[in-house]
Amino acid sequence: MKSTYFKIFVVFSLSLVVMGSGHLAFGQSRPLEPYRILIDASKDGGLWWFPQAGHFDAEQPHQGKIFADSLRQDGAEVVELGRGETITTDRLRGFDLVIRVPAFFTYSPSEANAYRYIVAGGTRLLIIGGATPNPDRVAEAFGLKFEKRAHFSSLKRWVPHPFFPAFGEDSESAWSGVVGVPNEAVVLGWINNSKETPVQGYLPYGQGYVVFTGRAITLGRNGPSFSKALINSIAIFSLRDLMLMPTAEVVTAQVPLVGGPILIEPQSNSTLPQPGDGEWRFDWEDVPGSERYEIVILGPHASTPLARVITSKSEITLGKRLPGSDVDRSKAGYIADHNLRGWSWRVRAKLIDGTWGAWSREKRFNIQIRNK
Repeated sequence: MKSTYFKIFVVFSLSLVVMGSGHLAFGQSRPLEPYRILIDASKDGGLWWFPQAGHFDAEQPHQGKIFADSLRQDGAEVVELGRGETITTDRLRGFDLVIRVPAFFTYSPSEANAYRYIVAGGTRLLIIGGATPNPDRVAEAFGLKFEKRAHFSSLKRWVPHPFFPAFGEDSESAWSGVVGVPNEAVVLGWINNSKETPVQGYLPYGQGYVVFTGRAITLGRNGPSFSKALINSIAIFSLRDLMLMPTAEVVTAQVPLVGGPILIEPQSNSTLPQPGDGEWRFDWEDVPGSERYEIVILGPHASTPLARVITSKSEITLGKRLPGSDVDRSKAGYIADHNLRGWSWRVRAKLIDGTWGAWSREKRFNIQIRNK
């Protein structure tokens, strides 16, 4: 199966070791019984199992292998479910943590109910949602609803919490907003998009709990990775710990002094050629006092930008090769039919004093149907 946007490999990084009483923590000794983790990639559309197709083997190369192997190397027992496997209560039972990777294909009602049953019984669940065009019945079973597309955005507000560590610059990422959140949920972060939208939090449910996030668990650019901190905290904190945890004050991100550039070309809803079939040209107005710009191009259901480029000019043309890359785009795959609409781009300026201005408003474009 081809990747859903060119051929971008999402690399996961996570390093966990185990400490007393079956909890995970960094740098501690392992218990006699390993922490059991199930990675549900049964409805994966390529993010986890690519380039495998048809038959899925955890021992063979795939995009999620580094993530899963790092857990195994540090003492956890990890099971990966291949695409097409049926979810049942018996299949989920017996694991300390279930990680549900983004679901491209749809779960049946009985599969969603199996999730509700095991979390109510005490299992901890991490739902990585959003950026998929199809309904997510597992999220909906807990009253959650993710956006069906991704936005490249910064955090606007967040609550200091073990489930939401300080991000700094790494808060700028591809996020899918959570547009439906039950009243019992605790929201820990909101992105600064066209409107303030939740992106992460947790939900007590029976004897267990659900942590939900609209960001893929990829390696952070600076310091401990997002995945490392999040999974470690889920392993350590029980539901009772969460209930007794004091409430922290909400932190609001500093507003940049300079606004975002005005985007010129391509105009909203323009149609650009398939990779390798033509150039992509982006143009925006100059920002006074700037020395360089950063442009981000994001697919509608992507967890990682197709391009994130620094340039000294207020325009850029992407031809057969991306700037700073040896990848020939004409040989890098194609944009699949279900990913043709809803691409986005945005730009920010870096000033002479070294500070970054605000991101521009997001502008969308589409891709031509490929010649088959």
